[in-house]
Formats: sequence, C-alpha cells, structure tokens
Amino acid sequence: MQTRNIRKGKEQLFFFGWGTLLIECFDEICSIVGSQPVCILDTSPSKIGKYFKGVLCNHVSILKEFDSPVVVLTVRRDWPLDQVIQSINPSAQLWQVEFWMAEHKAVHIRPYCKPEQRCKMAPTGVAYSGKRALVTGATRGIGRAIAFKLSKLGFDLVIVGKSPVDLENLADKLRVFNVNIEQVVVDLAEDITVHSIFTKTCFGAGFDLIFNNAAVAYPERLIGINKISHEEMLRSYSTNVVAQIAIAEHFVKFASQDRCTRTIFLTSNSNDHRNIAYTLTKAAINKYVFDAFYEFKRRGMILYLLDPGNIQTRMNPNGTSTVDKIFPGALLPLWLNPLNNTPMIHASEFSEQTLETAIDTAVLKYPNLWETMPMDV
Repeated sequence: MQTRNIRKGKEQLFFFGWGTLLIECFDEICSIVGSQPVCILDTSPSKIGKYFKGVLCNHVSILKEFDSPVVVLTVRRDWPLDQVIQSINPSAQLWQVEFWMAEHKAVHIRPYCKPEQRCKMAPTGVAYSGKRALVTGATRGIGRAIAFKLSKLGFDLVIVGKSPVDLENLADKLRVFNVNIEQVVVDLAEDITVHSIFTKTCFGAGFDLIFNNAAVAYPERLIGINKISHEEMLRSYSTNVVAQIAIAEHFVKFASQDRCTRTIFLTSNSNDHRNIAYTLTKAAINKYVFDAFYEFKRRGMILYLLDPGNIQTRMNPNGTSTVDKIFPGALLPLWLNPLNNTPMIHASEFSEQTLETAIDTAVLKYPNLWETMPMDV
C-alpha cells in the first residue's frame, strides 16, 4: 500500500486519539504518512490545549471549521470513528494505523473499515471435526494455548512433550472437547529419540496441521564475560532447528495437493545478543523456510513462519503480552488459501482485538489469500 497517497491536494492531516500508542509511535507514524499533523484531536479535557512534539491538541469538534476535505488518522481500534468524525465533517477521509501490539510498533496505514463492511468481508465458517493436528512443546506456554484452541475447534491432536505427567494432565483437560488425544513423550534435542517417534502408530499417517512450537532457551549471557557453552548451543540447535525440520520432512510424504498440510514454525524478530543461542536458531529456521518453501508446496505442504510477538512465557518471563494474545493471529494459516504464497504471520498484529476486528484487519492485510475462516475461535 502506498501510504504517501494518503493525502491529496490541500487536505489537512489530523491525528485522533492521544494515548500510549500515539506517544510511543508518533515519529514512526509521521514517517509512514510523510508529514506531521496539523494538530492532534481528542475528547479528554485534560489533554486539550497541551502540546506534544510541538503539535497542539484540540477537541475533535475543531473539524467543523474546515470546509475543505480533511484526513483523520486514528490509532484507536474499536470506536465508532466514522459516526463521530463524519457527523462533524462529512467530507473527512478516515484512516487507521495498524500495529504489532505486543511491541507497540506501527506497521502500516489503511482506510478505516466500517462495521458493516467487516460483516460483508468476513469469510464463512468451517468445521474441523476429523482433522488431525500435531503440536510440539504442547505442555507449556504457546504450545499449550494452541492445543486448547485446536481441540475446541474439533481437531484430533497428537501432543508432544518431555514430561509424561504433564502430557497426561493436558490430555485429560483436552478430552472434554470430545476429540481424540494421543501423547508422545520425547526429548527433541536427542537425535535418536527424534527419529524413533516416527515409528509410533499415531505418526503413521499425515496431519492437516503441524505446529512446530517446541523450543529451548538458556539463561542470558554477556558477550566476552560468560563463556559459550557448546552443550547449550548444540541443544538449542537440535531442538529449535534440526528436530523441527525432521518433523516437516517426515510428514511431507503424507501430504498431497488434495490433502494440503499446513506446517507452522515459531520464529522471532528478537535481536538480543544476550540470548544468542536462541536467536541464531530462529534465523536458521527462517532461512530454511524461505529456501524450502516452493519444494514443500509442490509436494502439498505449505510452510508458515509465525512471530508471536513478545509473549510472556516460562522462557520469556519479561514478555509484555499474555499467551492468549497470539489469537486469532496464530491460527491464520488455517484460513489462508494454500494455493497462494505464504505470508510471514505476525500474531502480535492481531492481539488485543475482538475476533471481528481481527478478521477485518487480516482480510485487508492479506487480500485474495482467503479460503475460509471460522467465526468461533
């Protein structure tokens, strides 16, 4: 989308909604749009008359003073912007900023989508009863949240983890959704055990969805101060890269154009040198998916990279978002048409949204890629 075309002629630009996102991303938003606003608009008396970055905040009613069309850019999500703004200035153009919410990062600008448009654009729902999914690292964090969501949708699951007790406890909870749950106990860092799981009965057939979530991360280390641990580096690479590739390459032989398998690899855009063992493995997975994508697609398996954002888990106790914030973004691969090329899914773009708003955002971001979308996740 060419955001430089957001303004035409002599239209005046306003930012609406003076809050945390605007404060943190003001310069970034101005860079995307190409200029600063005439002023900031809000309805809070405590903000009216104050300046931010040299820009005055006025009450939204000031728009009635402009006879010519204006552009109003909002950072708010669920708010009847069209009703309020256009009741004051009917010729106003409405735009919204889209964010990766977990990181408070502005991604792009798009036209404001009215509620009635969202209903027309939302694809129809589907049922997943009888579909099979594999989830690695299923007993904690993101993997556990994914397992619950897929079970609720009707998927039969094979859950993979290192602790038989944790797997059994999880399986008991998932069976309330009346789906079949099978457990596989394995340490994915061990080459022998990884390949031994492929002989298990539940692995003797294909999957409709594979969620390669398992990963390990070790305590932070400082370059030049803490020694490099070969064991930690090798276990990270074995678990986060080798095992995930082995799983995808094993099950691609069960895939076909008639039965497409969607395989999701958890990635990260973190560049923290203190967690270099972890970040290097994610860079390796990214490289593999980009290089192997078309070969897998030819055989009937579509690869996706999923960046969940800065999620708070046992591995990342300082995360800024809860695990549930990865939905519905984490399930986008279920809805995308496999005949198209894979997008890089940033689940954090859809965090803190209602399902309706997330559908609206996703449909606009990935036009013409849709197959179906469930309405009950």
